[in-house]
Amino acid sequence: MVKQAKSENNDVGKHNLFTGLKGFIPLLIFLAAMLSVYFNLGTSGIFESAEGRYASIARKMADTGDWLTPRLNDMKYFAKPPVTYWLGALGIKIFGANEFGVRFFLPVAAGLTALGTFFIGRLFFGTLVGLLSAMLLCTSLFFQLAFRGFTSDPFLTAAETFMVLVLFLYLNRPQDKYKYLFWASVSLCFMIKGPPSLLPLPGLIIAAIYTGQKQALKSLFTFYKGIALFFVFGLGWYILVSFQNPGLLKYFILNETFLRVFSQAHSHSAPFYYFFALIPVAIFPWLGLFFTSLTQQIEEFTEAPTSTYLLLWIAFPLLIFSFSQSKIPAYIMPLMVPIAILTAEGIKRTFFEHNSVALRNSRWHCIGISALTAFSGVIMSYWGYLNFNGAKKIGQMAIFGGIFWLFCALIILAFVLKASRKGVLIIIAAIIPGFMLFVLPYLDGSEPYQGNNRLPSQHVFLKQIAKALPATQKLLFVDNTLKSWYFYTGKNAVEMALFIEACIKVRLNIVV
Repeated sequence: MVKQAKSENNDVGKHNLFTGLKGFIPLLIFLAAMLSVYFNLGTSGIFESAEGRYASIARKMADTGDWLTPRLNDMKYFAKPPVTYWLGALGIKIFGANEFGVRFFLPVAAGLTALGTFFIGRLFFGTLVGLLSAMLLCTSLFFQLAFRGFTSDPFLTAAETFMVLVLFLYLNRPQDKYKYLFWASVSLCFMIKGPPSLLPLPGLIIAAIYTGQKQALKSLFTFYKGIALFFVFGLGWYILVSFQNPGLLKYFILNETFLRVFSQAHSHSAPFYYFFALIPVAIFPWLGLFFTSLTQQIEEFTEAPTSTYLLLWIAFPLLIFSFSQSKIPAYIMPLMVPIAILTAEGIKRTFFEHNSVALRNSRWHCIGISALTAFSGVIMSYWGYLNFNGAKKIGQMAIFGGIFWLFCALIILAFVLKASRKGVLIIIAAIIPGFMLFVLPYLDGSEPYQGNNRLPSQHVFLKQIAKALPATQKLLFVDNTLKSWYFYTGKNAVEMALFIEACIKVRLNIVV
């Protein structure tokens, strides 16, 4: 399937533009994605509550040397597997317990994700689409925001991208080395986020069967050495900690899998259409091109194997997430990769085919993007003006960011008048990274933004507390504690509500 698609579309890969850069393109993509996320990575404080929780557990690992059992305020915390904590703890060991240290490997994950996106796009549609896919991914709003928060989702996105890449490489040319790499990447994904990490596979398996790859799939999923590899490296930690902690296996299956999907026990409920509404925002400013390309791929679903794979790669996890009772924006981070590839193929058709229809379509797309960018800029500047008195810093950033977007909108129109489609793409690609240049150097994460509302980092307060508290001070929180407490203070805090719950579970008599 992939081999056929490549031979049909690889003419763009032979373009003179890429001939001299062929060996450097992957390195340039990796560095561009990585460095864009490294920019001011440690400026803002750790955000509550998810990033604070991951950061505190990572520091606890670094402090105690216990790399097997995640702990939050000295209580065992098995909600997620340990790979993310390991990476945060390693960064802390190298750079210290600070925001940059714990986030150090996030840009590496961003670079690997962009690199994997390039390889998949090139495998499907040729070098040009591979390059456009990586560019589109790195310049989308969601990429620039989501890869800056220390949670498991950025690392899962990188691991899932390479898992899918290796699967496509195997289907294109079945070899044992790809079988080992596939099962190794499956193991890594599972050690980052457990069963949800494998959600891309059912849709891709259906696509492979539909496109005549049933025999290759059978060989891959009956590869016993690979299954043994997964059993040791993918399930080994789960089995070991379950033996050490009776009842933990039930917790993994019931609480972290079944209840997360079928109940509101995790308090992250949202309407069914939540992710369908989020994707257009996540892909900004490329959403018009995304919808056009999506329509084209749907029309070709039964005819082009590449369309079958891309659409099912997106559709199956998206439907599962939509039916799930627990919905968090970061869940769709891995879907940004097929969305970027799908959109990039549409960009190739619209901006790089020299005919009157493509020229007309590209002109209307550019006008639409210009109008949307201008509208967003006006709204953002107006919001900054309204909230300027109560939130001066955020208001200034919003006003200047909005003016920058208005400027981009005008430049896009100027390139439209000059019929420079490639110039337009360069300006569109600068909309989000340019905006980040206005925001990141001045954002510490605790600023007021409207009325009494503030951004959720408590790093200023916690650093002051860390300096003031005696080393032997015992701490008790009657209600919920700040999750980044241990990361900033290095001191355990007992959360009364959790303490009582733990005592009840072990049937101890307590007096409150």
